[in-house]
Amino acid sequence: IKKRELVSFDDVCPFNCKHCYTFELNRTGYNRTINEIVDSLADKEFDVVYVSQRKDNFVNPDEGLELCEKLFDRYNCNLIAITRNIFNCEQLDRLAKLNKKMRDNNKFLFMAVSIPALESANVTEDLNKIPMPQERISFLENISKRDILNILLIRPLLPDDLVPVDEVIRIVQQCKNFVSCIVSSGLAVNDHILKRLNLKEDNLT
Repeated sequence: IKKRELVSFDDVCPFNCKHCYTFELNRTGYNRTINEIVDSLADKEFDVVYVSQRKDNFVNPDEGLELCEKLFDRYNCNLIAITRNIFNCEQLDRLAKLNKKMRDNNKFLFMAVSIPALESANVTEDLNKIPMPQERISFLENISKRDILNILLIRPLLPDDLVPVDEVIRIVQQCKNFVSCIVSSGLAVNDHILKRLNLKEDNLT
């Protein structure tokens, strides 16, 4: 059984997706440095580190990449990194370099990209802050071209009247030839998230 740890930059995620609970966390105003995040795992036992939790760790891709690099250099561990953002060519090459280094040490890097909708993406996402779905699909393909294991996250899987099932099917069809894995999960809600999405619990049954 693999033991996992989650790490994340602090503070509220600026992407502010309507379905996300993380805006309710970490309002202390204190942001840990990359080295402090890495040091926080020093007394723990784990096989896999998920670079995901309180906010999207690749709002600034260079900072997210540095976090991944330092985690591997310190702990020689498998990594799963999750984002809704995209990288430029230089950042993709940097990710490929980390991937090669990890494989040379018999470790695995998975890059997971969240794409829960196509035309309906603005139901939960602010597309002025988050790349368009088609940009993220292209990003997944570019990851694959660099021989990096990738995961398509269709998360959350929303009710059909918010995001038609047809959109989900088309995401899978567009990505199926170049993704390593497809993962989907339902919507975890509280009253605040239901209000943000203009939903009632009856819509979720």
